[in-house]
Amino acid sequence: MAPCPPGQGAAATLNCRPPVLLLAARSLALAAALALSCEAAQQPPYTEVLVLEGTPYERGLQHGRILSSKIHSFFTQMMTASLLPYFNRLRAPVAQYILEYQKPLYDNGRFSYELLVQSATNLSASIPPAYLEEIRGVADGAGMPYEEILFFNTFVDTLMGLRSISYFLEFANAPRLTRMSFGALDADGVDNDGDAQTDEAGEGGLDPYEPKPYAVAVEVPPSAGLDIGLVDPDGVDPATIRVKVDDVVFRPGDPGLEIVSDESGGTQLRLRPPGGFREAAAVALLVQAGDRSLATDPPPAHAHFMRDERMVFTTRGYGRRPHEVVNRPVWDERMQAPSIAFAVGGEATPSGQPVVAHHFALLDTNISHKHTVLFVYRPSDGNTYATLGWAGAVWGFSGMNDKGLVFTANFSDTLNNSVAGQFKERLVAARLVADGMPIGAMGREILARAAGVEEGRRLMDGVRSAFGWNVVLADRLGGRMVIELDSNIMGDPDGGIHAFSADAADPGSLDEWGRLIGSVRGGDVRTTANFQKNTNEIDLEILGFKIRSQRFSSTYFYRSVRALDVLGQAIDENYGRLDAERAVAILRMPELLDARDSMKAAVFEPALGRMYFAVGQVPATDGPFRLYDFATGQVSEGIP
Repeated sequence: MAPCPPGQGAAATLNCRPPVLLLAARSLALAAALALSCEAAQQPPYTEVLVLEGTPYERGLQHGRILSSKIHSFFTQMMTASLLPYFNRLRAPVAQYILEYQKPLYDNGRFSYELLVQSATNLSASIPPAYLEEIRGVADGAGMPYEEILFFNTFVDTLMGLRSISYFLEFANAPRLTRMSFGALDADGVDNDGDAQTDEAGEGGLDPYEPKPYAVAVEVPPSAGLDIGLVDPDGVDPATIRVKVDDVVFRPGDPGLEIVSDESGGTQLRLRPPGGFREAAAVALLVQAGDRSLATDPPPAHAHFMRDERMVFTTRGYGRRPHEVVNRPVWDERMQAPSIAFAVGGEATPSGQPVVAHHFALLDTNISHKHTVLFVYRPSDGNTYATLGWAGAVWGFSGMNDKGLVFTANFSDTLNNSVAGQFKERLVAARLVADGMPIGAMGREILARAAGVEEGRRLMDGVRSAFGWNVVLADRLGGRMVIELDSNIMGDPDGGIHAFSADAADPGSLDEWGRLIGSVRGGDVRTTANFQKNTNEIDLEILGFKIRSQRFSSTYFYRSVRALDVLGQAIDENYGRLDAERAVAILRMPELLDARDSMKAAVFEPALGRMYFAVGQVPATDGPFRLYDFATGQVSEGIP
């Protein structure tokens, strides 16, 4: 043990030790914390590489036995101590509307556990039998009940559906932005709303208000005022109102913001910034408000707050149409990027060969990164393939096979999901359980059975997704495609599958203005956590609730729009030079990171059979990207 400098106490002496060799990268946060010791200690090796062979049950048994301690640790920390108590808080708002969850069965903190077990059983009907056998093998190998490992492998699809409903119910009781107006713009000689008409009635705003991924109005006079309407049955609490214009926050009583309430629960905000808005600029606006009622469950007592509503408009002289101006709000701590993925090839890369990148962020809670595993599956027949996952889980959200087919998946926060479908079909008699195929099972089926993008895409036909997902498929020949999945609870003929590529000759890959969806120049596709093609995925009314698409309800919507734009600019700036190292650099951009809940990152070179992966720290991209080479079956140093 290394000697400590004079003057340091016993606590410091305990940390004086030589560095420990890492298998996983150091966490920057951990390194900073340990800098207080005389010699910085190193984090333990968090990442495992596990090769699994034999029958499905045998592969699961190997998995369970080898990783038994980590499976127990992960389940206890993530499920028992973290997620189950957290989601028990959802019982109260859900039980207000759904009779099932008023039953004693869900008392004493049993709500989330019972719901997850029921949902897992329901989902198992759509999981291919081979994976259920593998799950049983994991349970036997780890010495845990089968039902626990089953719901450990299905809880993501269930909880994302439950989360979408709980946030919807929360916002349904909160203030709602109903209209906005810049005043009389119907005589300014400008098409302010981009509808190819000039100076029509009501052109100066949105009534009713509709969230948009692009500008709500253009060429607004800098001296114009902005009127905003809010409504809440319990009344809007003026003390909670915040309006932010770019970096300037207006609160009640500030010059430039007038608040007028009426007896019906309506509140009018009259915004007149001193000196006006910036000239010839894209101006970002944020509106926040809570109501006068106090929710007491969960404690402490708190108001119901609306979703942060964010919008962009331009002032006179900016010179662009609304759809050409992305709703890219000013960054704040709530704007951390969600999961991202992109696939490039052809003229976008130096060699013309494809490169795929993926960064998955959802929920780390200082737990999941300590239990990461690269699984390499070598079945007796079919493709050899690798997935990036966790101890106890038989699938992950990204992977590649030996044929050079890459699969990545990002959640897409939508109310068109199977849990919400139960509410739609049975109303107050609903049980909030998911059905359909979990995305991890779908990904493994594609990697196990397909050799190229088109074949992988066809395997999705007739399969119902349990939640909303954005999948990227790419292959060694340069094929690349984004497939947006919902649960099709509306019964649309598309089956809940919406695909687009970088093919400008395909009308299905173009938006309403004739531009490629999710592509900068045609050599790339990109996606985040919102739908780009399937933008009107749900529109219905249940028990007086108006249920609409992501842009009206999702807390990820504005974050996703912003991240998609930042990612597109990064791709554009590096066009022609997008090799694996530059892909890693893009994944490490601060504006594209969720620094709290980053879970894993990967870059693939399918034509070369190379998979680079970064796990074991938060953010995952803080560490090196280690290389798994399909040709040698070896893991080695990759990209520092």
